[in-house]
Amino acid sequence: MIVIHLRRLIQILNSIWKSRVFQTYQGKEILNGNLLRTQLQTLGPTFIKLGQFLSTRDDLFTDEVLRELEKLQDQGDALPFGEIEHLLESEWKLPISTVLREIFEQPLGNASIGQVYKAVLISGETVAIKVQKSSVEKQIQQDLTLITLLAKKLDNWLSPTILYSDIVREFAVSLQKELDFEQEMVHMQSFARYNKSSNILVPKVYRNLSTKKVLVMEYMQGEKVTHHQFSSQAQKREFANRFASHLFCQIFVDGYFHADPHPGNVLILGNDLIYLDFGNIGKVYGPTRKWMGKLFFHLTNENFEHLAEILAEDMHLDAKTKKKLVYDLSVFSDNYVNSPVKSVKLGEVLFDLIKLMKEYDLYVPSEMMVVGSALLKAERTIALLDPELTLASLIKNTGIEMLKERYQPNSLIKEVKVKEMEWLEALQDIPNHVNKALKNIATGTTPITIDLQSDKLLDRKIDRMVNLITFSIVLLSFSIISTGIILSLKVTNNSIISSDHAATLGVTSSLVVTVVFIGILISLVKKKIK
Repeated sequence: MIVIHLRRLIQILNSIWKSRVFQTYQGKEILNGNLLRTQLQTLGPTFIKLGQFLSTRDDLFTDEVLRELEKLQDQGDALPFGEIEHLLESEWKLPISTVLREIFEQPLGNASIGQVYKAVLISGETVAIKVQKSSVEKQIQQDLTLITLLAKKLDNWLSPTILYSDIVREFAVSLQKELDFEQEMVHMQSFARYNKSSNILVPKVYRNLSTKKVLVMEYMQGEKVTHHQFSSQAQKREFANRFASHLFCQIFVDGYFHADPHPGNVLILGNDLIYLDFGNIGKVYGPTRKWMGKLFFHLTNENFEHLAEILAEDMHLDAKTKKKLVYDLSVFSDNYVNSPVKSVKLGEVLFDLIKLMKEYDLYVPSEMMVVGSALLKAERTIALLDPELTLASLIKNTGIEMLKERYQPNSLIKEVKVKEMEWLEALQDIPNHVNKALKNIATGTTPITIDLQSDKLLDRKIDRMVNLITFSIVLLSFSIISTGIILSLKVTNNSIISSDHAATLGVTSSLVVTVVFIGILISLVKKKIK
């Protein structure tokens, strides 16, 4: 095993050395993107996938190198058909003739990890069979071991700001998922559930015939975007808008999206779009989804003050820095938001925004990188259909769906339940906070000193204000305690009070507290006037 690893390591290093990927330009050593892409393609599936994975890392490579990495084609040498037959029988543990009536020897597709064949089941259903190449998993595992070793050595030698071993670890996790066809089957079924009411089609999966290395799915006779004959330019634009809007809804509404939507993975069938290849799925969780939704909404509506506040949340920017951030955001908007897809790259919009956020040391959710990568791949599909489509129009359409999702009954109920738990937690913490405050007062660790000049009129005003404030605190305490009792009865399903009565009592208490509180405010205003 060590000899095999050593032989492969020598092959990798020798390939990089001979290719001269680093060249001298104006006295500096620079990375040649074209040569790097060629060598990655030569080194096989692991390095093709690595190049594609790194094609979004503008923090590591120049634009020229990134453009070359985007061109990497996921192709490989086709296995002999006899080997495919043997692999299928090995996975199914049955003769092919007992499962398939017919299988076509010419593959529909051939990638670095697997090949896809058209076949007909004994039942007469036409299917597509994705078969993992027999030696690919072993080769990838071996390569990942060597790449991980090299990354750790580079970390020790160079002490970089971004650890190469962390990048390789993230890449390894992503690639391992692609090797597991059972995981891809789960992705397909989940994606189909999210999109069952839309014009998006997902091939049906045959679970009983699918394994970790074989995926059997419904054969769908769609056409590639590049080959489809549209009836008019208007229809072409309609499909572009539908594809792009749906992708944005996947990301910002569902939070579950196809992370590899390049033209080869999207087919057209009548008025529907078919998605293929679910080895790579992205997720954006609730809080980040809301945050990104607000971010894009204010960006397209040119509310740069609000946008700066969202980005700088929990950060204490001084007035000068905040003013500069607002200006930079307005420049960013001018450059991207209202420009057509043919002039800008959707993925670059997000990556440039990330770059701007990092300049101000602002928080960047990790999901943004995955979203940026998906948008980079999607823009090629959009540009083929309607290069005039703008980011602003996409976000406007998505915004309506986001509002529907946010304010539908299920979402509101979920939010109310979260707030209930927060209230209960806060109520449970009150005795601890009060106890701590009393201890501090008793020990004199929380001294309050007020130095006032003797003035009878001032004394009277202070006395009235203190009385009002005291009454307000008592009123607030009553409100918190009564709300806590109602909530606890409701949450614990106590038979003392029904859910409807609890709601009525809650509303009544709130109204009483509100009326009294308004009265206090009026009193304070009158005192101030006097």
